[in-house]
Amino acid sequence: MKIIKTSGGLFDFIGGTKRRAPKWMQRRGLEWAFRLGLEPKRLAKRYLTTNPVAAFLLLTQTR
Repeated sequence: MKIIKTSGGLFDFIGGTKRRAPKWMQRRGLEWAFRLGLEPKRLAKRYLTTNPVAAFLLLTQTR
């Protein structure tokens, strides 16, 4: 079994340098969108280029 584990903004949250998304966004898996809204210049290119690839791989390579 292959597993991908990411930490994303975990270190920023633990270190207290960034705030977390509201609970409703966390429950719906939208914390990434909240982070994108906070730092669009830093995260937009990364999210727009890697997220579609990751979504494609998840849809085509998982059972």
